[in-house]
Amino acid sequence: MLQKFKLIFHTISSTQKQFFIILTSLILLCLSISYCLFSSNTNFETPRHHLYFQTIDDLNEVIKSDFKFSLASFFLSLNFKNGLHKIPINSSCYDIIKELNTQPSKAVRIPIGDYHFRRGLTINVCKKLDIKSRALRRVLADSSNPEIKKQFTSENIYCLLIQDTIWEYENIRANELLNTLYDHWNSVWNKKRLLKAQELNLTPIEITILASIVKAETKYVSEMPKVAGLYLNRLRDSIRLQSDPTVVYANGQKPLRRIRSRHLKSQNPYNTYRHDGLPPGPVYTPTIEAIDAVLNHEKHDYFFFVSNPDLDGFHDFSKTYEEHKLKAKAYRRKITQKGIH
Repeated sequence: MLQKFKLIFHTISSTQKQFFIILTSLILLCLSISYCLFSSNTNFETPRHHLYFQTIDDLNEVIKSDFKFSLASFFLSLNFKNGLHKIPINSSCYDIIKELNTQPSKAVRIPIGDYHFRRGLTINVCKKLDIKSRALRRVLADSSNPEIKKQFTSENIYCLLIQDTIWEYENIRANELLNTLYDHWNSVWNKKRLLKAQELNLTPIEITILASIVKAETKYVSEMPKVAGLYLNRLRDSIRLQSDPTVVYANGQKPLRRIRSRHLKSQNPYNTYRHDGLPPGPVYTPTIEAIDAVLNHEKHDYFFFVSNPDLDGFHDFSKTYEEHKLKAKAYRRKITQKGIH
């Protein structure tokens, strides 16, 4: 076949040869330009990448190939508009430039902060948006997104509210905001974290629920892996978590200054003194640091811990219940002296 092609090529005139070479070159050039313009040029794996573009340098977080984008910008007119742009996965240079040329709607910063209870959390999230917090709670309770509905219950769906600051359009609707939170969840749970979760034989939801407990237990990131390791020891040995933050959550919408024996008797499913395993949902707004603390937990033989008597925010860990009882007694004596009831 190749020899036939060579024979035909040698029999045609010089002018025809030049025309053939030029035509072939043009076809290859057009194919190269089309590849640069319309092939995927995003470097992220989540369903949608939300980025607040302040300068053109922010593109480094989105594009996979600078060369392809530079070549595409040569052929297309890039009239950069500052603001929030949503770039879907596998977008081409043409798609990205088209989006960046569009004047975006007004965007606001949404803080997802420290909250023990869900009503206060949703009120804070919706504060700068044109939606009511009850609308967000309604879609959290019953999402119309089939992917979300398949993975989450009305309780553990609050795992999506991971502490962070995100940008969103001011006039977004509640179901769209939920999709944004889901996209953020997927960006947190990248391949690396998913692999570590599999090694622990726990789902991302289970790890996030545990991370919410870890975050509620200690304010120090340095102590989180140790606390996480303790709870994983208990889960491994089928010992109830007996976590005080779950008792606080189970006993209503007001934080308790001091947990009493009557609080431990609550039959609420979130009370891990009464129920085995993890609670049905997060008891606090988890952080990425707390999630990583669970995934990279400290391996040790501790099963009990109590706040330090000097109330510095750190904890005193014990391997046996007998040792723990002595430390817990010292702690209770100290807070009684301080008038904490």
